[in-house]
Amino acid sequence: MKKLYILRLPAIIGKNSNSTFLVDVYKKIKNNTKIHIWNYHNSFNTIIHIDDLNRLIYYLINSKIYKKLLIIDCLSTKPLLLLNLIKIMIKKIKSKSKIILTCKEGLHNKPSLNKKINYNFYSVKKAALRLMDEY
Repeated sequence: MKKLYILRLPAIIGKNSNSTFLVDVYKKIKNNTKIHIWNYHNSFNTIIHIDDLNRLIYYLINSKIYKKLLIIDCLSTKPLLLLNLIKIMIKKIKSKSKIILTCKEGLHNKPSLNKKINYNFYSVKKAALRLMDEY
């Protein structure tokens, strides 16, 4: 039986990753520059680390899932408030960056976590800290 997996991917982070929101924030933190954030009171989980994506693909290849079509929302587990995530990153490297909170409301639809397969993605914190260790 042929299987089709559709992976709905958020921002992919990891060593040498392209410019993403989190990579851009991390570079500002490293340079001790101001960080402007909005929607800071919202939960953040729209990232996936490249190592986690590799593990998922390996899991799917070797799993015994018997569906012809499976759509998977690839989101980090244990969402964090965006403000808390940035504070963790600042604290880890002892940056002098200041956080500027901006009140901008966007129309963002957060996808829900995928319950269709037995796979646990990295937490937001773990993915972000791995990114920081790789740069």
